[in-house]
Amino acid sequence: MRIKGQASDVSRGIRKVKASLAATDSGEFIFSQFSLSPDGMLFIGKLLEILSTEEVKLSSILDTLPEIQEYRLDIDVDENQGRKIIDHVASLYTEIVVTPLSIKYRSNGVWVKLEYDPQKSRLTVCGDATNKAAIEIVKKEYEKINQLIQSLS
Repeated sequence: MRIKGQASDVSRGIRKVKASLAATDSGEFIFSQFSLSPDGMLFIGKLLEILSTEEVKLSSILDTLPEIQEYRLDIDVDENQGRKIIDHVASLYTEIVVTPLSIKYRSNGVWVKLEYDPQKSRLTVCGDATNKAAIEIVKKEYEKINQLIQSLS
């Protein structure tokens, strides 16, 4: 159902059709018990509450979600090289997300993840395998990182 107007109009509309929640074009969620909820954590909490009252198992919902296909390439590295490589790659890009053992960065419009596994002494380069162009970008990043490792050896 599409309702034009203010949030209060949407709230009245969902109570009228006995819906549990609605969303606005601006990304806010409206519940039948109260009005706007731009807070994502509140939305998740309310969604879990709704699912529990409807007796829907989370496992059944998780089974319906599609798997993200990734393209992965592994590189064996010396024990002390993994973090150095991640730090160096982090310095090359502006759009990055950093964790202690990995970095996710944007290269030519594709998010590439570089992850270090200290137990296996391995770097993994991966990205979404949504199309051939994205896979080629991940391959190029893999080659760049391999060259970087060779230059450090």
